[in-house]
Amino acid sequence: MLVSMNQPQSTMTRMSYWIYLAGIMVSYYFLSTMALYLSKEPGSVAMVWYPNIAAGLLLARLPYRLWPAGLVAVLIPQLGVSLPLPQTLAVNLVFSCTALTNVSLIAYFTKKSNDFEQVYDSPLNYAKALVVIAIVPAAIAATVAATGLFLNGFQNIDKGWIVSFTSLVLGGLTIGAPGIALSHFGFKKCAEELLTTWSLGFIAIAAAVSIYAFLHLAYPFAYLALTLVVAALFTNIITISFAASLCSILITTITSFQLYVPNINDPTKTGILFYLPVMIILIPSVVLSVSQHARTLIMNRLEEQMISTRDALLNMPALLCTIDAGGHAVLASKRFLRIMELDTTELIGYPFSKIVMPESMATYNEEVLDALQKGDLVENVMIKVRSRYGREIYLSVSASFESNGDPNQKVYHLHIQNISEEVRLSEKLMEENELMEITLRSIGDGVVATDNNGNITFINAVAETLLHTSTDVATGKHFNDVIHLYDEQSGKRLDCPVDRVMQEKTVQGIPDFAVLKNINGDTFGIQDSISPITNQKGEVVGTIMVFQDVTETRKISQKMSYLAQHDMLTDLPNRILLMDRINLAIARTKRSAYSFCVVFMDLDNFKTINDTQGHEAGDQLLQIIASRLRKHVRGEDTISRIGGDEFVFVFEGISDSSAVTRICDKVIDDVRQPMIINHKSISVSCSMGAALCPTDGEDSETLMRRADAAMYRAKHTGRNRVCFYSHQIEKVLSRQVALEDDLRAAFKQEEFFLYYQPIVDSDTGEVYATEALCRWKNPKTGEMVPPATFIPVLENIGLISDVGKYILEAACKQMTEWEVQGKELHMSINISARQVADNSFIDSVATTLSNHNLSGTRFIFEITESLLLTNTDQCISVLRKLRSMGIRIAIDDFGCGYSSLSYLKKFPFDVLKIDKQFVQELDSSQQDVIFVKAILDMAKALSLKTVAEGVENEKQARILQNLGCDTLQGFYFSAAESGQQIRARMGHTNNILRFPA
Repeated sequence: MLVSMNQPQSTMTRMSYWIYLAGIMVSYYFLSTMALYLSKEPGSVAMVWYPNIAAGLLLARLPYRLWPAGLVAVLIPQLGVSLPLPQTLAVNLVFSCTALTNVSLIAYFTKKSNDFEQVYDSPLNYAKALVVIAIVPAAIAATVAATGLFLNGFQNIDKGWIVSFTSLVLGGLTIGAPGIALSHFGFKKCAEELLTTWSLGFIAIAAAVSIYAFLHLAYPFAYLALTLVVAALFTNIITISFAASLCSILITTITSFQLYVPNINDPTKTGILFYLPVMIILIPSVVLSVSQHARTLIMNRLEEQMISTRDALLNMPALLCTIDAGGHAVLASKRFLRIMELDTTELIGYPFSKIVMPESMATYNEEVLDALQKGDLVENVMIKVRSRYGREIYLSVSASFESNGDPNQKVYHLHIQNISEEVRLSEKLMEENELMEITLRSIGDGVVATDNNGNITFINAVAETLLHTSTDVATGKHFNDVIHLYDEQSGKRLDCPVDRVMQEKTVQGIPDFAVLKNINGDTFGIQDSISPITNQKGEVVGTIMVFQDVTETRKISQKMSYLAQHDMLTDLPNRILLMDRINLAIARTKRSAYSFCVVFMDLDNFKTINDTQGHEAGDQLLQIIASRLRKHVRGEDTISRIGGDEFVFVFEGISDSSAVTRICDKVIDDVRQPMIINHKSISVSCSMGAALCPTDGEDSETLMRRADAAMYRAKHTGRNRVCFYSHQIEKVLSRQVALEDDLRAAFKQEEFFLYYQPIVDSDTGEVYATEALCRWKNPKTGEMVPPATFIPVLENIGLISDVGKYILEAACKQMTEWEVQGKELHMSINISARQVADNSFIDSVATTLSNHNLSGTRFIFEITESLLLTNTDQCISVLRKLRSMGIRIAIDDFGCGYSSLSYLKKFPFDVLKIDKQFVQELDSSQQDVIFVKAILDMAKALSLKTVAEGVENEKQARILQNLGCDTLQGFYFSAAESGQQIRARMGHTNNILRFPA
């Protein structure tokens, strides 16, 4: 706005406002007096009213709240000059209202109009400003005046409006030009410009021409117009504004004193017809000056913008270089110069090709320079340049051009990116991708990669062979169209694992018994995992599946799994499978009103038959008995051989003891039927004990124990019968309680001691290690109690961890004694599930080894397969911590339990100990030889050391040696003996075949 160019209103004090209002009053009085004086002279053309425009512009600078005071400052001098005039009070009031209306409108339009901010930016803006402050308020105020005069008896309203409008407009235009300049530039700026010799000279000339031309020349308007146009061309807008205003006032004065008489035929229109040409010659000169000023502003702004643009280009963080049509550098950003290690003088004016390396010169000339000159698009062209100090830099160049219309004056802006790091990373990535592809193609596993839509992007040679396809054929096809996965047991097609990986964004496996079917219909057992491929943002961009052909391994595993759950002699379920069946039945009883019965059966006097007829006859008898027992069970029932001559039935859905009795009587009758073995008739009887669930127990251990107790009661009461568990049998269990008490006392009194059984190298016969075996002699009976009797009881009563600590401590002491005697052996120690579950186990082991200054590498810890079934994650964690201490881990009695390749893969084993049941008949059973060979081959493939337990004769030792078993253990070499006895034996060990039996 106009007022914003001056002193801010907020800085004016209360005193300043009063002074300012006084200034309005004085200026209004002076200008109104001058206007009246000039109009009173004889021959005056018309009244020119100057004070309203001045008062309006000054009032606009005040806040609205002070406008009433400002209008009072106008009204007082207005009344002061009008009351003395010979006219009625009503007419004076009309003129006062007209003045206040004119002043208020000028101030209001000035304050509200947005055009005054850029009043000198264009002639149009200046014209709008004059209309707003001089013409529009004058028209409205003239209407007020004409209406008031008409109401007071003046009949010619048109003449009254024209006279008022002419007077106000002429005064507004005369004072408006310098008023706008003062408001826009301020008093100080205007004074500085006007007081220059140049400005004063032009104002003086204009004034002189005005006076002389109107006094002495025939066409004064022409001379005055020429003078003002010349002044407008050679001075500024401030000078011309004041010069034009001065000329207008001088002309009015000359005509008022009749020094110049206009030649106008119609006296009634003298005023408007005279002043119209005056304004026509005065206003254009001001407008021309405004045009000159606006042009100067535009040029200044353009120059500032060019300088600012140039500075911005030079200092911008981007890389920029501007070249001319000939390819010479004319401008370069500082960052580009810094990267090129150049200063301005070393690049500007020289061809840009100066920095381009020879291998990129053709690319630069053809794809950049020639393309730009042809007007073609240049985008992301890669060129190689060299910095001042020889550093090779890769640049990506895009370009735009700028022209002023002359083709020879075109300049091209090269927008540059330093892509050296990207090129280096790309080359490195290509090398890594090539290496990865070579690796993936050479590994023994099948590899299939997909994109995020599941379409195949890569398959290696192994996958090509298994799928019976090629990379070219498979690439681009969906995973499900090439990889056909089925459930081996149900034959149903498996869901696409790629979809699961993309949804869950985690590694996914496939079912253990998945098979892959290729386009020829061939099936392969596979095990695999499929993983997401993610980018740096964590977004899944594809998947990769790695799989192995485990067809043969799975067959062996399935066979081993079957053998692990079935008795090899009778092909009946063994204890492991039996316990599974019992636990499933117990679960059913907890879900519904369900019951079943567990029946133990033991052959009477079987040991006598075995001793008299031989083991082969005993085995045949067991096979015949097993065949007979199968006939007495239904499809949902179970008949199991759990060892020796012991069998266990599980009769499902039976709650009536009489029904069990009827079945058992039939079994007993069938068992005692004669059998022909080795041309001899042999008869046996059996004793059976039954326990009902849930009546006699609700867990497998209790049911088995009570059925076993009932069976022993049947034996003790005459055999060849069945007995049901009852509370009377608790007396039998009391003996078990007594044993538990004896064991607790034995631990407190340190009655446990260790025997050691050598483990020898199968090639050299040297003692490689000894297995520490816990022994206990019952002080009440003086007899050695078998470990199989008291170890489970120690487990049950929670002493096994404490006894385990004693065993490790005693073993360490023995190893220290042997070291003193010159023998450094490894020690194999059995650990139990309870020890593994003990949170202090690892710390206890570490402390004990440290106390005896023994390395963990001297120890082998043996665990049974049954331990792997309890808390798998904790077990793996404990075993890994033991291995981190150097201790090796052995799986004991391999093959007699849940032997599974998945355990060998999952758990960190170092040693595999083959159960003695596969060794004892190696010299007579080809089936056992095949089975042991399979175990040894598998162990070798998995890089596991092997130990064969239960070697009892030379033939067995030789077979195991020929099969590649690493170490041997058994009575053929030595029974478990004291540490002193073992030390004595070690002095004679040279060859396993001559090792004392």
